[in-house]
Amino acid sequence: MEEKEQEEAPAEEEEEKAPVIVEVKKKKPHEFSQTKYHVEETVKKISSHRGILGTIVTDSLGIPITSTMDDQTTARYSSYMVPLATKAKDLIHDIESKDQVRLLRVRTKVHEIVVVPDGEFYVIVVQLTK
Repeated sequence: MEEKEQEEAPAEEEEEKAPVIVEVKKKKPHEFSQTKYHVEETVKKISSHRGILGTIVTDSLGIPITSTMDDQTTARYSSYMVPLATKAKDLIHDIESKDQVRLLRVRTKVHEIVVVPDGEFYVIVVQLTK
């Protein structure tokens, strides 16, 4: 007869974790409309310059809020450029904690992509290389 060994899992004591309190600052309706108006005006102003192919505004996670480009192109640029800008911000912070990224520029033979982190948003501008 074979005896089967049963392994007993050690009883793990569950630590009680303190609840996480997140403070959410709610914006008033007129603040949203002012912000939206400001964003739309900024996008129009940038897009009116010669050589600009498109302008994208994303949230801090890279989710597009507004864009002058088609959906597929918008998704492609935002999914690559926001993480790159975030890495650049982390790198600069690690090197000099008091410094911060104001602008990230990637230049190729054909295009120049400029990413401007602005608090809760990223503005991505794609233009022709001159």
